[in-house]
Amino acid sequence: MMIPKKFTEYLSQNKIPWDAEKADSFQQFFKQLVEVNERLNLTRITDEEDVYIKHFLDSLSILSLPLSFKDKTLCDVGSGGGFPGIPLAIMHPDLKVTSVESTGKKVDFQKALIKILAIDNVTPIHERVEELPTEAKFDYVTSRAVARLSILIELTYSLVKVGGAMIFLKGPKYSQELKGSEPSLKKMGLSVETYPIQIDENERMILLIHKTLDLPLKKRPYGAIKKSPLW
Repeated sequence: MMIPKKFTEYLSQNKIPWDAEKADSFQQFFKQLVEVNERLNLTRITDEEDVYIKHFLDSLSILSLPLSFKDKTLCDVGSGGGFPGIPLAIMHPDLKVTSVESTGKKVDFQKALIKILAIDNVTPIHERVEELPTEAKFDYVTSRAVARLSILIELTYSLVKVGGAMIFLKGPKYSQELKGSEPSLKKMGLSVETYPIQIDENERMILLIHKTLDLPLKKRPYGAIKKSPLW
């Protein structure tokens, strides 16, 4: 297997450390993803270059943000096949990742994968994010293609420490999801920074949402959140 040039070029341009051990881990990840995908629908993307760019590199683009990940805690919600949490854990062995996924078979895949990769800084959890205990506080919460922003913020707000941040990977319609959000975000002590990323032909945006307050939010089931979002 050959690692796409675009992948390593992006890491180099953004000064993201890369070595042979990490390269081997990502090749193992790709192999397992494709093999298991034949019996379990983890992804519709199985071409090697596409997996490296649209899954692995998309996940690692988070490392281009002006943030420190050293000795931090991160909760990846709706992680599916392990994105972006497991790629981030491979690159940062000192980053403690809690990977939350509501589909049991996908969690089983993640557990098997981290054993094969021999990494000990990922804890996969079979749970819906709205059912997580709010006492669990993380430096960062990540999510990739899970829900609209108005829903996602409510689902993850109580999981983030004051001084921490939500990191959401979004497509070109992110601006529509932000529309009308300012009053709600201000009230919750949240401020948004946007970082465009160009790793393929599609426009992508990382939303970095800093948290400065910790308001008590009444827990609501997902159906209620979806029916009546924050904005």
